[in-house]
Amino acid sequence: MKVASAVLILAAAAPLLPLVHAAGNSQNCIIGGINPNLDYYPDKATPFNISQTSLRLDYYNTYKTITNKVDGQVVVMYPCGSTAPNVTGASVTIPVPIRSVDIEDTSVITFLEAIGVRSTIKFSSVTSTTTSPCLQQMLASGTLQSTSAANSSLKISQLQALDAVFSTSQVTNTGWAANTVLFSAASDVGALQRIEWINVVGMLYNLEFVAQAAGKSIISNYQRMSANARTYASGSKTSLTIAFVTTYKGQYTVSGAQQFKDYASDLGLKYLAPAVYSSPSSFSAAAASVDILIDLSSYGIGGATATSFNNFYGLQGSTLKFITNNRVYSPDKTGPYGGGSDWFESAVLEQNVVLADLIAICYPAIAPTGYSPRYFRNVLSGESQVVTQASSCTNVNATLTVPNILPAIVTSLSQQSSPGLLLVILSVVVCIMTHRLA
Repeated sequence: MKVASAVLILAAAAPLLPLVHAAGNSQNCIIGGINPNLDYYPDKATPFNISQTSLRLDYYNTYKTITNKVDGQVVVMYPCGSTAPNVTGASVTIPVPIRSVDIEDTSVITFLEAIGVRSTIKFSSVTSTTTSPCLQQMLASGTLQSTSAANSSLKISQLQALDAVFSTSQVTNTGWAANTVLFSAASDVGALQRIEWINVVGMLYNLEFVAQAAGKSIISNYQRMSANARTYASGSKTSLTIAFVTTYKGQYTVSGAQQFKDYASDLGLKYLAPAVYSSPSSFSAAAASVDILIDLSSYGIGGATATSFNNFYGLQGSTLKFITNNRVYSPDKTGPYGGGSDWFESAVLEQNVVLADLIAICYPAIAPTGYSPRYFRNVLSGESQVVTQASSCTNVNATLTVPNILPAIVTSLSQQSSPGLLLVILSVVVCIMTHRLA
């Protein structure tokens, strides 16, 4: 018997790698003046060698800077207790390490949790849409407060007392814009480029080492799963087409976002060309080759159902492959009661989990054993949503454990084989897996 291409799956466990704080840069303020000849930041953040990074990180003896190329902001940081430096081109000047912050968007939350500074979040304007159980618990206990939405003067006074404000757009009120850091991770173009933004919070808290370790762990895990998935796709001759689509007011938009193109490329998938269609028939004709559709039209708890999807898309009775094979997904599986979505929170940093979700959807044969996607929900099969609750947080002061998902180890076997040889190989696999589970 000739086996043109077989796939060998060796393991699929999913351990977690905790992060440990290192001494790193000083957590104390300067007393007695600054020494211009002393390097106050010996522990330095460096880019993760991702092409076209949207951040520039620079260090000098007595200050450091972050240049945000997405929004054009330059953040200057200097040792607290010393005089602020006069740096040409500075947009914001902040003494570090910071110890109290406000968040104006959920995308920064997991970045802060991953370096162990969750407790420094004192105010938030997005408490109702926050997925993090620990932040929900902090809100319930009063250690986290909602900023005043009705009283702008009160909100200004609340934020002026903090070290920094994380926002996604520059606040026009100059009364508190002076300490606003534009956190643009969710606006960055590529999947792995988003992870770079952990260096921003690392530099602001003088926890560069912790941020670097977390970022490198996520990227390494992502790249390992990508390599395995591409090997599987090639070896098994699997050729799937995926489309990320939004529909609104009768228009169907196939996304051209680099982030989604990255996922397709990194999994060996074909990507439906970006375009806009104005009718169900024109969209259906273009999507005839699509095996998997990711519906980006709705988010949050109480999202799309099979009926609402078909009605919204006008695809009742359609014979398109992603309809007949029940392969329509929405990134609204996990979120809080308030209607937010973890897609806009932890998914921004944990790109490895996003990729693991897509592997489980596209290549279930190599998904980790027992793996259940965190972000993507099967709409047509009526898969339930997961509502996060404060009670699931065991320690609000603990550093978030960055997931390290151990993928199936896939080896392509393009050679002459026989049933007996294949049986021996599979027996070895069983032995290996049994040994690891023992």
